[in-house]
Amino acid sequence: MFADHTAEILYLGEAKRLANRSQRLAILARDGAGCSCPGCTKPITLSEINHAEKDWADGGYTDVNAMAADCPQHNRAVGPKPGQWTTSGVTDGPDTGRAAWTLNTDGHPTRTAPAPPRVNRKLPTRRNPRSAPTQQRDE
Repeated sequence: MFADHTAEILYLGEAKRLANRSQRLAILARDGAGCSCPGCTKPITLSEINHAEKDWADGGYTDVNAMAADCPQHNRAVGPKPGQWTTSGVTDGPDTGRAAWTLNTDGHPTRTAPAPPRVNRKLPTRRNPRSAPTQQRDE
């Protein structure tokens, strides 16, 4: 998505933990004006930048394509336990580069089926400037 970016540094690797200003602006352009969790409408001004692919403490990178904006409530809801969310980057289709959220199940195949990944479609994005929550479902 950001192959033709400017000289601004969008890929920090493991050198820094927190997103810089250029990364925040790029994430705003990619994901929209708020939290990336499906159904959340909290604005980006109340959001934190989350390491969506892999947490920084676990060796994740502070690269624009590995992060997403999350409100504090949803940032704290990400984790490995049942009932928490796992985030990842969408790698193909119209949502390439955006954060996908998957609700963790208990892993037992007869009790609960794995939840499908979902993307927030409640907020306008550069690709979808006039998001219409009544016409589009979270996926």
